[in-house]
Amino acid sequence: MKFFYNKSISFIIVVTLAILFLQLSFASELNSNNNNNNNNNNNNEVNNKINNQELFLVSSKLGPTDNKQHKVGVNPTVPPGGVTGGSSSHTNTTESSSGDDGGQGALSNQQDANTIIFIVLFILTGAVLIVYVVIKMDIPFIPESVAIVTYGILLGVIFRFSYSHIVKQVVNFNPESFFLFILPTIIFETGFSLPKTDFFQNIVPILSFAIFGTIITFLSVGFGIYTVGKSGVSVILSLKDSLAFGAIISSTDPVCTLAIFQALNVDPLLYMLVLGESILNDAASIFLYRVVEQTSTHDIIISCAMFLVVGLGSVVLGVVMAVLLSLILKWVNIGKFPALETIFMVMFSYMSYVLANALDISGVLAVFFFGITFNQYGAYSLSPYTKLTSRQLFRTAAFICETAVFIYMGMSLSFHEFTFDIGLFSWSLFFTVVSRALAIFPMCLILNRFIKNKIPWTIQIAIWFAGLRGAFAFALSIDYVSPQTQLIRTNTLLVVIFTIFVFGIGTYPLLKVLGIKTSSSDQSLDNISKPLNKVTKNKERSQIYQSIDDKYFKVWFRKKMPPLATEAIEIFEKLVASSHDLELESVEDSKIYSNVSSHRNAKQQNLFDDEASLDDDHDEKPLI
Repeated sequence: MKFFYNKSISFIIVVTLAILFLQLSFASELNSNNNNNNNNNNNNEVNNKINNQELFLVSSKLGPTDNKQHKVGVNPTVPPGGVTGGSSSHTNTTESSSGDDGGQGALSNQQDANTIIFIVLFILTGAVLIVYVVIKMDIPFIPESVAIVTYGILLGVIFRFSYSHIVKQVVNFNPESFFLFILPTIIFETGFSLPKTDFFQNIVPILSFAIFGTIITFLSVGFGIYTVGKSGVSVILSLKDSLAFGAIISSTDPVCTLAIFQALNVDPLLYMLVLGESILNDAASIFLYRVVEQTSTHDIIISCAMFLVVGLGSVVLGVVMAVLLSLILKWVNIGKFPALETIFMVMFSYMSYVLANALDISGVLAVFFFGITFNQYGAYSLSPYTKLTSRQLFRTAAFICETAVFIYMGMSLSFHEFTFDIGLFSWSLFFTVVSRALAIFPMCLILNRFIKNKIPWTIQIAIWFAGLRGAFAFALSIDYVSPQTQLIRTNTLLVVIFTIFVFGIGTYPLLKVLGIKTSSSDQSLDNISKPLNKVTKNKERSQIYQSIDDKYFKVWFRKKMPPLATEAIEIFEKLVASSHDLELESVEDSKIYSNVSSHRNAKQQNLFDDEASLDDDHDEKPLI
C-alpha cells in the first residue's frame, strides 16, 4: 500500500509539472507573438516615415528650379530647410522610433530572461522532489541519476510539442557552460571531500586504470570503428573522426558513476578505485581529444607522450594554488569574516581550473588536486563557522550541477537532430564494452603480480561494469566539428543513454550476484573506512609520509592551534563527512542524532573559544 501511495504521489508531481510547463510555454509563445506584432507595427511606421522623407528629398532634387533656391549661399540642389535640416529631421524621427522599439525590445528580452530563469529553477525544483520520492520509495536498483535522466526525457517530450523560442533556449546544451562552470564545481567538491589516505594508498591501480586503461580504450574504439568502416559493415569514418570518437567515448563520467555509487553505498575499495579512475580518466580523455582535434594524424602518437608532462604540470599547479591559499589563511587573520574565507576558497579553486586551461594543461586535474591539498592544509586554518558551512555549501552546489547535467542529457534526447546508423551504434557499443574489459582485466592481472594487496575478481568485474558514459562525453561530442559531426553526436548520445540505463540499473543486481556488500545508510565513517584500510594499508610508506607531513608540511602551511582545537577539528571532520549518509528512520535515531549534534556544537564552541583566546580582540563576533 505504501508503494502505491508513493507511486501515486510521484505520478501527480510529474503530471502537475507537465501541465504547468505547457501552460507556461503557450503563455510565453503568446507573449512573444504579441511582442513581435508590436515590433512589426513599429517597424512599418518607421519605414513609412523613411519612405516619405526620401520621396520628399528626391522630388526636391528633381523638381523645377526655383529662384528662391538660387540665392547666394544657398545650394540650388538643396530643398528649403536644406538637406542637413531634412536629414536631421529624418535622423531624429528614426532615432525616436528606434528608441521606442529598442526599449520594447529590451523589455521583451528582460521578460524572456526572467522566464528562462524561472523555468530552469522550476525544473530543478521538480528534480529535487523526484529525488526525494526515489529516496522514500527505497528502490535500490533505480539510482537517483537514472530517475533524473528519465525526468529529463519526459520534459523533453513535453517541450517537443511546444514551439516557444524560450523553451528552445532552455533545452539548448552549451558545452562551454559545462566545462567552465558545472565541471569544475563537481570536481572540486569531489577532491575537497575525498578520503585522502585511502586515495593515495590506492594511487598505483588508480593511475594504471586512468592512464593506460584510457589509452587502451581510446585506441581500441578508434581503430575498431575505423576498421569496421573500411570493411563495409558500418559507416565509413575518417581515421581522425574515428580516433576523436574513441577519445570522446573513453571518458567514464564521474558524475554518473559517483551518483550511483553514493546512492548504493558500495564497497569502499570499489568506490575508491572507480572514483579515482573516473576523475583522472576525464583528464586523460580530454587531453587525447584535444590532441586529435588540434594535431594531424601523424603527430597523435608523439603528442600522447606529452600526457605525462601535462598531467604533472596540472598537479603541480593545483598544489601550488592550494598552498598559496593555505599560507594566506595562515598569515592573514580573517577568521572573523567567514564569508571572506569562503570567497577565497571559491576564487582560488576556480582560478586553478581556468589558469590550467589557459596554459593548455588539465583544469580537471588542477582543481581536483587543489581540493585535496587544501583540505589537507588550508582547511585547518578556517574558522569554525566556515568549517560548518563550506562543506555543505560545496556539496549543495555540486548536487545542483549534477542534477542539471542529468536533466539536460535527458532533454537532449528529444531535441537532438538524429543522424542514426544502426551498424555504427552496434559496433560502438561492442567496442566500448570490449575495450573496457581490455583496460581492466589485464591491468588487474599485472597489478596483482606486483602489489601486496590483490584486487579480487569480484571487484574487477564491478569496476568493468561501472564504466558508465555521461555528460562529459556528450559535451565533448558537441564541441567536436567535422563533416561527420552530427553522426558522432548522435552515436555518443545514444551510447551515453544506453550505458546510464543498462549499467546504472544493473549495478545493484550485479553487486548482489557477486556478493559485494553495500553499506547501510546508518553506518559510521569509521566502519566504512575499516575494510579499505584493511585491504590497502601499507604501513611503511604511510609512516614515512606521515612523519614528513607532521614535521614539515603541516607546520609550514597550517595555522597553529591548541590541542583541544585540533581534537575538535578531527571529530568535526568525521561528523560532517558521515552526515550525508545519516537517515532518521525512528524516534530513537532522532535522539541519537540530537545527542551527536549537541556534542558537535559543544566541540565547535570550545574550538571557537580557543581560537578567540589567541586574538587580542577575541570578544568580537564574526562580522560577516
